[in-house]
Amino acid sequence: MLSLVQRLRHWLAAESTLYECRNCGITLEEQRDTCPHCGAEDIARYDLD
Repeated sequence: MLSLVQRLRHWLAAESTLYECRNCGITLEEQRDTCPHCGAEDIARYDLD
């Protein structure tokens, strides 16, 4: 059985880039110019490599 840390590492390995609205905190599936939830233009990009 995999530990929680091992499962997270496996999950993060599949997701190499994360996009998140800095205004409302929603995680986006893909890069966007504006947040579909709140309309903010401040989208953060995190490279998890």
